[in-house]
Amino acid sequence: FWVLPVAVQTPGAPMLHLTKTAPGFVTIWWTPPIPGFKLQSTDSLSPTNWVNAPSGTNNPATVPATLPARFYRLFKP
Repeated sequence: FWVLPVAVQTPGAPMLHLTKTAPGFVTIWWTPPIPGFKLQSTDSLSPTNWVNAPSGTNNPATVPATLPARFYRLFKP
């Protein structure tokens, strides 16, 4: 069962996309591939603790789509 997120777009930032790939995995990618953005993740939105995802600046990034829930964002320092 998937609940697809609603993307909140920041002006000037790339658009984040999700594509279901192999069973149990999803590919996260962004367009345009503007340099300097890092993929970050957190397990909770209350409170948040954003950390750099293991894929870092790799575009695309394939991540597990299993429980527990995980939230992703693009961040440019």
